[in-house]
Amino acid sequence: MTKTERRVARQARDEGKAALWVLGELHTIRVRDEAYALLDSATPPGGGLPPHIHRDQDEAIYILNGEYTLVIENEESRMVPGSFASIPRGTVHALKKLAGDAPGLSLTILTPPGAMERFLEEVGVPVVDRSVSLAPPKDAPEMEDVVASARRHGIYLLTRPV
Repeated sequence: MTKTERRVARQARDEGKAALWVLGELHTIRVRDEAYALLDSATPPGGGLPPHIHRDQDEAIYILNGEYTLVIENEESRMVPGSFASIPRGTVHALKKLAGDAPGLSLTILTPPGAMERFLEEVGVPVVDRSVSLAPPKDAPEMEDVVASARRHGIYLLTRPV
């Protein structure tokens, strides 16, 4: 295959490369190839990753289910199903699921692939059996370990409000 040739990527619904619990969210890495990574994230009400910056990846987010607040730098916007945001690398951002009864679901495309997926795999607690009820694990890594891992992968988690 030459550099200009692309192969077709297909996956069944539950064939994600990894389903991982990170900070109370369930992230499933669906596709990772030479051009991009695609993951979906189930976020409980009130949950979401803290404000952060990706040094090496652009991020695009599409909301499938639920209502969120997207914070870009110091600006907030409401995200509902069908909403889309494109976030250039180096931009402070956070996506928080608003209160409600059910988790929200979002799709994220990261380009180029690499850093975020490696971070999730390093700190995430793998889902072993998807046939049982999915609940966050009780033995999550310490926040200081999560912050250190993120930094190693060029992701900077902010502990102060944006």
